[in-house]
Amino acid sequence: MTKYREQDQPVTVVMAVHNGAPFIAEAIKSLSQVSGLKEIILVDDACTDQSPSIAMATAKECKVALRCFRAKSDQPIGPSAARNLGASKVCTPLIWFFDADDICEIQGPDPRLNLIGISGDVIVGSMRYLEHGSHPPKYSQPTHCPSTNLLYLTTEAFRSVGGFNEDLRFGEDVDLLVRLVESGYEVTSIDVLVFSYRQHQDSLTNSIPSAKSQGMLAAVRARLSRINTGISETGAP
Repeated sequence: MTKYREQDQPVTVVMAVHNGAPFIAEAIKSLSQVSGLKEIILVDDACTDQSPSIAMATAKECKVALRCFRAKSDQPIGPSAARNLGASKVCTPLIWFFDADDICEIQGPDPRLNLIGISGDVIVGSMRYLEHGSHPPKYSQPTHCPSTNLLYLTTEAFRSVGGFNEDLRFGEDVDLLVRLVESGYEVTSIDVLVFSYRQHQDSLTNSIPSAKSQGMLAAVRARLSRINTGISETGAP
C-alpha cells in the first residue's frame, strides 16, 4: 500500500483541448482550488482559437503550473490520442484527466487522495450535468455515469494497460476501466461530487443518451474482441 501526501503534490491533470476558448479559463480556475496538484499538462489538439494562450494566462493568474504540448498534426488527433500524448509527459505517481469545458467541484483537500493506493488503484467519484447558459444554473442529480473526468488513478496503472484506446471515439473511458479491472487493478467508487459536465452545442457528447449508448457498445465490442483474440491464441474451442 502507498500513502500519498497532499504536500508532495503527487497529482498531474491532463487536459486535451480542441477549440475550447469559451470555457477553458473557468475549467483551470476551478482546478486551481484543488490541493495536491503539481501541474496541468495541456495538449493542444490542433486548436485554431486562443485556447492555449488563454490557458497559460489563466494558469499564471491562478499560480498553477502548466505545460503545453501541441499534437504533431494539422488535424485533430482526437481526445484519446491527445490524452495519451499528455499522459506520456506525466512525472507524478497520480494522474487525473479533465476536459477543458467542464467545472471541477472539489475545493481544498481532495478526498480521493486519502484513498488511492489504500482503497484502490482507481478512485471514481460522481458527476452532474450542467445546462450551459441556464439562469439560475440547472443541474442534474449526481451520477456515477462513466466519464473520463472521473478517472483518478495511478500513473503506473494507466500506462500498464496501454492508456486509452485511440480507435474509440466514444466509450474510451468505459473501455479503459474494463481493461484496468481485467488487469487486476482495484476500482473504488465514492460519493464525492468531482465535476459538473457542461452541456453545450459543441459538447462531444451533447446528445448524452445516444453518445453514451454508442460508447458503451464500443467498449463491449472491444472487450469481446479481446476475448476472441485470447481464445484464438490459446486454441480453446
